[in-house]
Amino acid sequence: WAVSPQIAPVYYNSLNGGSSIDPMFADNSQSGDVNVSYGIQVSYKINQRLSVRSGVNNVNVSYTTGGLELANSPESAALSAIDHNGMGRVLTAFDKGTVSNIGPSDANFGQITPKAGGSDAEMNQQIRYYELPLELKYALLDRKIGIHFIGGLSTLFLGDNEVSVRSGSVDQVIGQANNLNDISFSTNIGLGFDYKLSQKFTFNLEPMFKYQLNTYTDSSVDFSPYTMGVYTGLSFRF
Repeated sequence: WAVSPQIAPVYYNSLNGGSSIDPMFADNSQSGDVNVSYGIQVSYKINQRLSVRSGVNNVNVSYTTGGLELANSPESAALSAIDHNGMGRVLTAFDKGTVSNIGPSDANFGQITPKAGGSDAEMNQQIRYYELPLELKYALLDRKIGIHFIGGLSTLFLGDNEVSVRSGSVDQVIGQANNLNDISFSTNIGLGFDYKLSQKFTFNLEPMFKYQLNTYTDSSVDFSPYTMGVYTGLSFRF
């Protein structure tokens, strides 16, 4: 048996671009952010080559969409994938140029008003997951320096989730996404490099790629999220 606390910088993005909030943002500038994952892992060595492991991780991810404008709007005309803070009129985001093109024939004409200083905005979505991985680790090289192939699955439990907007002096949480499943999954693949410090202690370095599945309640969402992280830890054998 071995136990290992671990921490990693984690990069979050989508394989196919798109937008998890609204299709009108699919062509906007987008950038994945780097956040932190940390947790603890327990592994059991089945034989000289193969071990199985599990644990729990706190995973924070975020994603930013640019090219937006902010406006005060009736909640009925705001982004449907967000449960906005407040009732009645709310602060929300539109694709840049949308508000000025609303004409008299539009049902919301006169009800959507641009936010002062909000003409060049970006939207940031932050999500926290509690991850329970189940992985196999196969030793390609098992000496003082070890090289391993890692593969498996994770169950992801949704924790915190908030959407905020920024533009000039405006920096405000507008609500939370309502299209995220409470439970989702990921397929995990990576390599492990370790260095045996002693009979009991080993330093681990593991670049991992994790592709998320069943993330959204709406299967038509054109956003395929993944994370890439470099996990480091110090394992203790007992």
